Amino acid sequence: MAQQKKIVIRTLSAAMMLVATGLMAKSAPQVAVAQWQMVSAGYRAEAVVEAVQQSAVSAQTQGQVVMLSVKVGDRVKAGQVLARLDDKALSQGVSASTAQVQAAQAQLANASANLRRTQSLVAQKFMSQAMLDTAQSQYDAALASVKALKANAGQMSTNKDYAIVKAPFDGVVSQVSTEVGQMAAPGTPLLTVFAPGGLRAVAHVPQASISELDARSPAKIQLNGKDWQPAGATTVLPAADPVTHTREVRVALPASTAYAPGQTVSVWFATSQTRRLVVPASSILRRSELSLVYVLSGNGKFLLRQVRLGEDMGPAGVEILAGVQAGEKVALNPVAAGLGQAQ
Repeated sequence: MAQQKKIVIRTLSAAMMLVATGLMAKSAPQVAVAQWQMVSAGYRAEAVVEAVQQSAVSAQTQGQVVMLSVKVGDRVKAGQVLARLDDKALSQGVSASTAQVQAAQAQLANASANLRRTQSLVAQKFMSQAMLDTAQSQYDAALASVKALKANAGQMSTNKDYAIVKAPFDGVVSQVSTEVGQMAAPGTPLLTVFAPGGLRAVAHVPQASISELDARSPAKIQLNGKDWQPAGATTVLPAADPVTHTREVRVALPASTAYAPGQTVSVWFATSQTRRLVVPASSILRRSELSLVYVLSGNGKFLLRQVRLGEDMGPAGVEILAGVQAGEKVALNPVAAGLGQAQ
């Protein structure tokens, strides 16, 4: 019986060791090889994402906001009703102007009839030419009054239409600047809509670095420290800011739901090709003023080693000046290497 218990214990111990070994293998940090390679030297800049097509939808007439049909993040279609203003006063103005037009048209009809009678009597020599001139001027004045009042009625009708705020194009609501019950005045922004299909990153680069940039070489974009992604065309604006001595550089972003106006991204502008010893930026562990990496030793253990860094090579990684030799393997996740297998 004792012998059987020993066998069971040994079997369980072996099984536990196999499970532990499997778990360690699964959780072992991934590595990258430090190597000499031709990389793109360049300039890194922080940029802000903005929409190429963006519109602040403003009120074009005065009134109280009585309805808001959208919220931030909603997708809208061109012509879709976004908000309504109280149009009671505008409706009354339309009714009043319509009544004025009708009254003026009645006066015009009377002036037209009087002109015809006067023309007939003058032709029969019963009235003088002066009376005909007076009738003609009365008709012309009545006609001008009708035209003016019709124009005013059209303006009142247009103002009433302004009480309905519509989307100018297909897009996404990025900001709502009003609430139901608030008063809106002409020019007051109510909502902001942008077209998600066209976004760009805008960076301000020092004039000294502008000459090094190659606008023909595609820039790369990094969001939240993730992998670098290729960007679109680069445009350098000709004018410089007289205060900061920088120039605005615009980089077209690829179509992706990951980008939104107001976000900050890193942009890498390639300048030239150079040969450097590099490791991935994620492998660098920074502690105070020290730069460290975990190097995989011959026995499969990770050893902590201090390194001296050179230039930031952007998507290619970080240049190593000392501390790691070409061909050595470094942990891509130094935290995991330090917690799990560092000596």
